[in-house]
Amino acid sequence: VHGARAGPGPDTYTLAEACPHGWWYTATLPDGNMVAIFMTDADHLRRTPWRTLEEWRALAADAPLTRERIACGTASGAPAIYPASSQRLDRCAGDGWLAVGDAASTVDPLSSLGVMRALRSGIIAARSIGEHLEGSSNALAAHHARYRRLMQHWREAMPAAIHEVDYAALVAEPESAARALLAHCGLEW
Repeated sequence: VHGARAGPGPDTYTLAEACPHGWWYTATLPDGNMVAIFMTDADHLRRTPWRTLEEWRALAADAPLTRERIACGTASGAPAIYPASSQRLDRCAGDGWLAVGDAASTVDPLSSLGVMRALRSGIIAARSIGEHLEGSSNALAAHHARYRRLMQHWREAMPAAIHEVDYAALVAEPESAARALLAHCGLEW
């Protein structure tokens, strides 16, 4: 939910607060509004009312700092669901291009690996680009091969956690790809 923040005076900090069914993220935006996000499993949302602003605020009952921050704010719209599951492109390199960081793959935010992965991915990509610019004809293909080995590791370690997105299919049929992603997350279209 995005909207006017609660309370007087400047509130410029970001808050991440854990609770039994997930965690809350709230932050004041440059325009003075606040964004509030509740990260949880789809299974929890299926058995918990959340669609009205009152129901959504009730989800913060076990998160006292967040509950206080969002208690009096005015929402700019109804609560909405956005999937945050782990996923990856089927191909992260091509002729003259690389997909790096979240453009190549994303991980569940609760894993706390996002920043580390992004930095590592950027460093590896920079090396591959440098090799490519120095004349290595297989630098980008080697980058893609490393990426495929890494993703194979995660597919074996956590087979149900990763949803693979075929880029060509996503571009050709975005609704179908979005439906598949939501189904993977256990959410309805």
